[in-house]
Amino acid sequence: MKTFHGHTGPVTRVAVYQTCLGQERLVTGSWDKTIKVWDTETKACLATLRGHTDFVKGLAVRAVMVANKEDSEGEKVLGHELFSCSYDGTILHWDLQSFAPFEGGRGGPWRGHIRGVNDLCLTIEEDNEQGNDHEKTGDQGKEYLYSAGSDGTIRKWDITRGQGRGGHCVHVFQHHATTVYKVLVDSIEIWSVSADKTAQRLDLETNKTDTKLEHPDFAKSIALAGPYVMTGGRQESIRVWSIGTGKLVKEIKGHFDEVSSMVVIGSTLFSGSLDGTIRRWSLKEKDLASLPKDKANLHASNQEPATESASYALAQEKHEEKKPGMMTEEEERELAELMDSDDDD
Repeated sequence: MKTFHGHTGPVTRVAVYQTCLGQERLVTGSWDKTIKVWDTETKACLATLRGHTDFVKGLAVRAVMVANKEDSEGEKVLGHELFSCSYDGTILHWDLQSFAPFEGGRGGPWRGHIRGVNDLCLTIEEDNEQGNDHEKTGDQGKEYLYSAGSDGTIRKWDITRGQGRGGHCVHVFQHHATTVYKVLVDSIEIWSVSADKTAQRLDLETNKTDTKLEHPDFAKSIALAGPYVMTGGRQESIRVWSIGTGKLVKEIKGHFDEVSSMVVIGSTLFSGSLDGTIRRWSLKEKDLASLPKDKANLHASNQEPATESASYALAQEKHEEKKPGMMTEEEERELAELMDSDDDD
């Protein structure tokens, strides 16, 4: 296990990519309003990106083909760009080759949300505007960026048209009543979770919601795996739903605080919580069927300390004594203010 030190506040989001030379890079966003890029082999911080004026809440890495500066014939190589969003209500666009915002207005800020932006999702969709010409180009589709905001909206941005224009929003989805915490786009469907205590699926062909999953408290994390959608939030458990029927298949209990993040790798679900642990759960049908509802998943890993972002949990002081030196008084005040703003939603 490797530990990366450098941020002066809790880490809120991480992303990973590989350079054209196969070098692995880790990107982290923090409450200290900065984004850092790390070499995962040496743990060295390669760059600190500054531009946001409030907490960094979301990151999305985009793979692109860029000109090879060492090749006079103009051969292109794999490059990467970064989109970041913040509680300052903006989206910024960064060049991960130069570790700087794009020039000429391309770097943003993209504006539209009237409150903080919590999450980003990149997707490729069919480009209906080009018709037959599009098919002849051999392109696989058109890229869009989706953003989830504390203003209760999800915005769809045209990446190409947004360059140099402060973003080009092509649609605003307003099917949630308040703060949207996470957004996932799968084919022609948008999945999202909100402080309105629902997870919802919206059909992009009709722009209408066709599934609404009710929760007892704020829904704050979501993941998809085959026929299932998993949700987590302030109710502390993980709920496994059938996408086909919209019915609850299993409620998995094991965390003892808010489930704030989830990711699926193969048939395994990894969940992160403000209880300071990362746990893993088997999503195989036989394992789900044998799992008691009122007990922790028998396939959960041993409790392991989460990354620095779990220090965020200290402000709860709900189940364990405060660990000295982990958060400053100023950070604790900022955390309390943010949690209060979420409660107000």
